[in-house]
Amino acid sequence: NNHHEDFESCKYVGTLNINDNPLEYLKACTSVMTSVHNYINQSKQRCPIIFNSLGWIKGIGLEIIKELVMLTLPSHLVFLKSNQVSQNGQNDAKIFFDDLFTTPRVFSKSSQNDLESFVVLENTNLIELSSSSPSQFSFQPFDHRTLRFMFYLSHNPEYPLSFDPRPLSSVPPFVIPFNDVALCIPFEKIERSNYLLAFNASLVALLYNPNYHFDENSTPKNFPRFLRNECEAVGESQCLGYGFIRSIDHKNCLYHLITPLSSDKLSKVNIIARSNMDLQPSMLTPAVRDMNAPYIEHLAAEGLGAMQRR
Repeated sequence: NNHHEDFESCKYVGTLNINDNPLEYLKACTSVMTSVHNYINQSKQRCPIIFNSLGWIKGIGLEIIKELVMLTLPSHLVFLKSNQVSQNGQNDAKIFFDDLFTTPRVFSKSSQNDLESFVVLENTNLIELSSSSPSQFSFQPFDHRTLRFMFYLSHNPEYPLSFDPRPLSSVPPFVIPFNDVALCIPFEKIERSNYLLAFNASLVALLYNPNYHFDENSTPKNFPRFLRNECEAVGESQCLGYGFIRSIDHKNCLYHLITPLSSDKLSKVNIIARSNMDLQPSMLTPAVRDMNAPYIEHLAAEGLGAMQRR
């Protein structure tokens, strides 16, 4: 997958912080890896698979990397050394590899004294490379997420190499009836009576699950639909893309959705899951540009008599 092509498989985890639910993240990674292997076997193409970790090599992050290493069994394990000053071993490849292989896996079901509880690799090359990134970073993870969403939502599916320069507030939305999709807020405790408030003007994941079930007991006519088991439904779903709920028409029971997905793909969506990421004002309004004005009318003062406008 790259920025200009559709992904073969995508899972929605439902949280910005993997620490909240690491097991769901690992389940999603397992599902994606299964899809990748199936795709390679069906296409009969030999191609490299690059698995990019979270870059988090301490605490729960290290435990997640252990599970991913055992899941992927890589031929090469690359440690990118940052130019920043090392803090608590975060920038030391030797410490990282020692921690990776000499401490038992927390998520392993085996006994802590069992060899299966440790990361064991054969014929894997351990490589350390210096990162080409600058020593001082001007962007935080929050900024990167915002930029990636702005990039994604401005993508024009009809012209893969072009982008829509308009702000989201001026893009015509798709109209989706309440009865066509189920709303879902995974891993969050929110009363269903407040779901429409939570979804209005929010970023959402567009999911497809052929085996999902509506919660018919709590779904009156002309009312938003819900799922019986939200976490289970999301975990089993394929993420087709992302979008933005511009507004909700309560009277006509319609969602107004902005997304770069085509109509064909959007017609497959049967679950809309709310993101934990907040919508940024910069996504809605035009960018500010410096321009030279041909003339300027300046209001010197207001009032009566000699007070004039020039």
